Amino acid sequence: MIRRGLIISATLLLLAGCMTKAPTPSQSTIPTMDMSKKSDAFKKGAKDGCNTAHGNYSKDSKLFKSNKDYHDGWFAGRSFCQQHQDADLNQSVTKLSTDTKK
Repeated sequence: MIRRGLIISATLLLLAGCMTKAPTPSQSTIPTMDMSKKSDAFKKGAKDGCNTAHGNYSKDSKLFKSNKDYHDGWFAGRSFCQQHQDADLNQSVTKLSTDTKK
């Protein structure tokens, strides 16, 4: 009798685990770049690099050649957004734009 109770309990626990909903992505789970201590040039480069990673080529060629922060930001933004293709593009770009205004 005890064994039957254990089997039923174990079965119910397994079924309960199968019935839970997978968490839906919220804005807090969407990856963003920490731009709080970056220069404005780096932030602009990161935004342009991110746009490029998502198929909208964007680069200030003059700034890319002459400004190390923009150059580094462009590659950082492109790399970040390539790695996070599942992230909401608008959220990534909005976060980068918002951080640029700080």
